[in-house]
Amino acid sequence: MRKVWLIIGIVGLLWGLVWAEAETEPASTTTPSKEGLAEYEVVYQEHTVVPGDTLWDLAGKYLGDPFRWPEIWQLNPEIEDPHWIYPGQVVRIRELKRVPVKAAVEAPTVTPLPEAAEPELTFVIPPELPAFETTFRYRARTNMIDYISPHKVRTKGKIVEVWEGSHLLGQSDKFYFQYEEPLKKGDYLALFRLGKSVSDPYGGKGKLGYIIDFVGELKVINVEEVRKKIYYTGEVTSSESEAEATDWLTDTKLQTVDIVANPATVDKTGYIVEVEPSSGLNLATGDLCFISLGAEDGIQVGNTLLVYKSSPLKPKRHPRYLVGQLIVVKVAETASTALVTYAEKPLNIGDMVKTELP
Repeated sequence: MRKVWLIIGIVGLLWGLVWAEAETEPASTTTPSKEGLAEYEVVYQEHTVVPGDTLWDLAGKYLGDPFRWPEIWQLNPEIEDPHWIYPGQVVRIRELKRVPVKAAVEAPTVTPLPEAAEPELTFVIPPELPAFETTFRYRARTNMIDYISPHKVRTKGKIVEVWEGSHLLGQSDKFYFQYEEPLKKGDYLALFRLGKSVSDPYGGKGKLGYIIDFVGELKVINVEEVRKKIYYTGEVTSSESEAEATDWLTDTKLQTVDIVANPATVDKTGYIVEVEPSSGLNLATGDLCFISLGAEDGIQVGNTLLVYKSSPLKPKRHPRYLVGQLIVVKVAETASTALVTYAEKPLNIGDMVKTELP
């Protein structure tokens, strides 16, 4: 009997110790810390040009990305040609520097749509994304901007013989060609080639047309008549890419135009459907691309568009994210050529574009 009472006493003592420990243990009051976001502070600097400086180098030095050289050019309208800056010039540079905020900023809350509902077009701007510059200025040679034509462009002439016998043409190379319209010494023509056809895979427009790729420019330096046929001598004065003897010829005009941001008057959405041949698959600031919006949609030169990427998790359900900006530099009937003025991330074919309204 004593053994039974002894066992009962030991069990009671142990239970009391456990209960006391449970009563005195404090409850945890710590919560996971949130990483503070950052905001942007605008800083202006002045750089005095020294021999060897280029806007490309200055963008790499001050902005960390040489492809952002158009931002420096835009801020310095006295620079007429971005390829030429001179020692002694003072160049103004605008930087966006991250500075910590005092209080954490809550990220935008996204409420998923019900599975049975039709998805709506929604957008989210990440809080760390800086405001876009909408006063961008871009100087372009109008004949050198590729574009999408709804019809095949017909050549007006053909190269019949290259002086050096090469199939490829570079700066200052000369050749004989024939042309269906009369020309005189000093006239200029464009070398172009007909690229692949492009379709709109998302907007329902179907076939948009053919890429017209301008590859160079030539000057007529001589006119001769041989056996009642007129032969012209052409000299390559500039080339965007390596020209070929099989490239086509058409009229061109030597002119430069300023393309200034011009707020859109229509609320339209489209897609990046193709990239300019020399830009590569990943578009960065300064690259050209083609979008599925044109004159028939009310698009005009100078319109700015915002670029959105779909959610990688649920593209059809989650909101899209703002990642870049474009400015329209040439408008065709069904499509437009646009310059990337800002890219938070590499832009790609299939990214959605939306007109930026005032």
